[in-house]
Amino acid sequence: MININNFSISNDGTELNVSVQTDIGHNITSAIVWTEDTFKNYSLAVDVSSFLTQNTHLETFSIPASTIGVSSLQGIYFIEFETTSEETEGECTNCSNSLGVAASLNSYKECLLSKVLNYSVCNDFSTCGDDKLCNILNINTLIKGLQISLEFGYYGEAIDLLKALKKLCKYEDGCLDCGGCSECADLPTPNFKSGLDYGTLNGSLILI
Repeated sequence: MININNFSISNDGTELNVSVQTDIGHNITSAIVWTEDTFKNYSLAVDVSSFLTQNTHLETFSIPASTIGVSSLQGIYFIEFETTSEETEGECTNCSNSLGVAASLNSYKECLLSKVLNYSVCNDFSTCGDDKLCNILNINTLIKGLQISLEFGYYGEAIDLLKALKKLCKYEDGCLDCGGCSECADLPTPNFKSGLDYGTLNGSLILI
């Protein structure tokens, strides 16, 4: 049995917080992480087993963003565990999948907000045509669709929607540039609150 108590992105986006347990008397033996670009490709998974103590059935640790190869955690992340316990899903009543999911869509929500503000308050209306409104609607629809895909466990679909979001929000090399109208004020540095990200808590994917 493996139960993921917590798999979530920290508020500042610098680390993945993990808490997982197996049956008493057994250990978690391995842990690997995927991004949306490497999901289920075991040759490209990041092995984070070194963070395990392997001397208790309960493991709690944090994975720095640098371990995943990024400076800030944005997008979708998956973690998978293995255990010495041979108890299977069909043989226990309180088992959950060994796959955990965490996601941060803050950059894309900021992208949407930036485009909405640019469209509504831009001083140069000649550059704020219907194509910008269409872009706003597309980004909003993709974000909503991505959230529904995650909640229903359609991870492949969620990854496809995220790829489309990256194109619309010009997300490249860890940098997000939403463009916008020429004389519009930039958004101030955001102060994100809780309830904006997804994480796996007690085996279920929820907003946190």
